[in-house]
Amino acid sequence: GTLIALDQMDHGGLTPQQVIPLLDPTAPDLLKTALQVIASHPDWADEMLPELRRWLARDLDEVHRMGLRQQLLAFCRDAGIQGLIAEALHRAETPIEMKVLLLEVMARAPLDGLPTVWIEALHDALGNRDERVVRQAVATVHSAGLTGFDAALLRLASDSARSDDLRVEALDTIAPRLRQLAPPLFAYLRSFLNTEGPPLLRLTAARALGRAVLDDGQLLELADEVAEAGALQLPRLLPAFERSSTPEVGAALVRALAQAPGLASLSVETLQEALKRYPPEVRRAGEALRKRLAVTEEEKASRLAELEPLLQQGDPRHGREVFFGPKATCSTCHTVGQEGGHVGPDLSRIGAVRSGRDLLEAVLFPSASFARGFEPYVIATDDGRVHAGLITRETAEAIYLISSDRIEIALPRASIESIEQGRVSVMPRGLDGNLSRRELADLLAFLQSLK
Repeated sequence: GTLIALDQMDHGGLTPQQVIPLLDPTAPDLLKTALQVIASHPDWADEMLPELRRWLARDLDEVHRMGLRQQLLAFCRDAGIQGLIAEALHRAETPIEMKVLLLEVMARAPLDGLPTVWIEALHDALGNRDERVVRQAVATVHSAGLTGFDAALLRLASDSARSDDLRVEALDTIAPRLRQLAPPLFAYLRSFLNTEGPPLLRLTAARALGRAVLDDGQLLELADEVAEAGALQLPRLLPAFERSSTPEVGAALVRALAQAPGLASLSVETLQEALKRYPPEVRRAGEALRKRLAVTEEEKASRLAELEPLLQQGDPRHGREVFFGPKATCSTCHTVGQEGGHVGPDLSRIGAVRSGRDLLEAVLFPSASFARGFEPYVIATDDGRVHAGLITRETAEAIYLISSDRIEIALPRASIESIEQGRVSVMPRGLDGNLSRRELADLLAFLQSLK
């Protein structure tokens, strides 16, 4: 505490020469505090470089591994640190666990684009013989949205000597960028949809198919899978049908959805999005499905009508205070500009893409629909526990879930027994009960102003 207090004083005058020697592995509390202070000084990168180089050459315990990750992320904008990471990834002697950690750092680094030395190291990692390194390299390419690795990823996806997990993850990464999903790869992904295999594999295969460009013949085949799809796969598969307008495909989709066990997992909005490009006769056929999903719509519509006048009454300046304040806690999960959390969607331009009524509905009924990519999950693990929340990121070894209390937990892939689509948003319902009418009106005015 004293060290942090000194560092935060206007004239505390702490130097790297004073703090770096305190990285004592025999004193965990002091080590943690020193790491926290160092991470707040990106300008100390040059002084930390020799220390980090030593850490990369050693087998580290969990405390040091967490500390190393923290330091590398803090200094990731420094060219010397970037070079150190790339050098360690290229070096054959670097332990596998360390290479996986460095690739995780690349995935989480808050950079506008990855430096050239990291791009080269990623290419090298994708060709590594160790599956853990390759899987984390694929996860890094996926999370960073990198497009220069498609040929390597397609080779991995087509390599029958590789594990199914790796091949499907590679396909999920490149699916949106393939002009057409080759028939053998389509059949391969389809084979995982309705099996008793690992739930993560089924989820990833469904997501890859939903993101892929499929021809009408493939969509007709996929409609057969939709008819049997549960709540986990169904929302992932539907985006594939949004790109077609062929009447035969639309009719097959409507028939399949009527039989799908997971139909109740869809919102009315999701159904309408899937059918909107099809001819009127297809959309009319889908009306019966819409009615099945809209059984609670009357109650919701009544509450929306009651509060809709608030959309014209608020002050956006005061609404900003509500958004970032302790009662609404919106900024804990949502970003506006450069401020806020990254659990939920970025709201910096939400007023330009959502109507006032849409925003009111999202505040009052957060579980009515979910932004794509922010769906909640319920995951059961082999220790008998059940976890609910958003999947925030994935690594080669684990998936990370954040719950409604904003705590992130790591779930080892090998421990996961089942995954289901959640029905309840991590955003708390009843926000209108926590805020006064004035505060709610101001919050809505602020959200509408974000353009």
